[in-house]
Amino acid sequence: MKVSVSKSVARAFAIMEQFQQTRKPATATSIRRRLNCPHSSAVAVLYNLAELGYLSHDREAGLFFPTAKLWGMAEWLRPAARQTPTKLGTLVDAIARDTGWTTALYSRVSLFTNALITRAGDSAATPAPPPGVGAALALSAPGLAILSRMDDEAMHAVLRGTASWLSEAGASTRLDIARTIADVAAVRRRGFALAPDRTRRTLQVLAYPLEREPLALAVSLPSSLAPSQLAAVREAVECRLAPPEAEILMQPAAMLASLQKGSRKELLF
Repeated sequence: MKVSVSKSVARAFAIMEQFQQTRKPATATSIRRRLNCPHSSAVAVLYNLAELGYLSHDREAGLFFPTAKLWGMAEWLRPAARQTPTKLGTLVDAIARDTGWTTALYSRVSLFTNALITRAGDSAATPAPPPGVGAALALSAPGLAILSRMDDEAMHAVLRGTASWLSEAGASTRLDIARTIADVAAVRRRGFALAPDRTRRTLQVLAYPLEREPLALAVSLPSSLAPSQLAAVREAVECRLAPPEAEILMQPAAMLASLQKGSRKELLF
């Protein structure tokens, strides 16, 4: 018996397959062109996938990208789960416990941030971000923290690449390279980045670059948090990052490479 496939279902999976091929965020317009379907139909499917948690949506830039939710649903099919390096996980757990807010560890994948470890805090106000590739380095607090540990030549190359990518993707956001360089300089001076969460408008993100590895540790906080509360969170995080606590960050390069490689695999739906 021939089964009539729902157009919406077919388009939803076609969108996910398209991301598997391109492996980068895209606008609704570029997705619609690839699918060769009406714009309204593509937008409806994209917003439904975002609402269900399968896509992240940067509203300012108009960009969509898969979360790791679909991979997580099929994780039980894998013969063995990869173990997160214990010491890095311990640090993230400790900061989430001390501050009460959701905490995550980020690395870099090309032009983007990559959430390696996420831990939910006590408050439902800051849900844990999905693991996997997220916002552009230049457009997020964790990304600015990572950029602050790069030399100027490498940082400028990332910024030029991001500006080009945003233009090619048809994103509504344009990167102000001069302003971003100034933002990175500010992170280098004060030791942390603080910026709005572009995918969750009620939140802001406090991010610290880690000294010995190209990583950033970030805490998600309500945008309405009082200055005194923000200062208390900073004190708690900085206490954990100060020696001897910071000694746990001295991970072998092979372990870090393995962690990043495993995280990238999780994104290949």
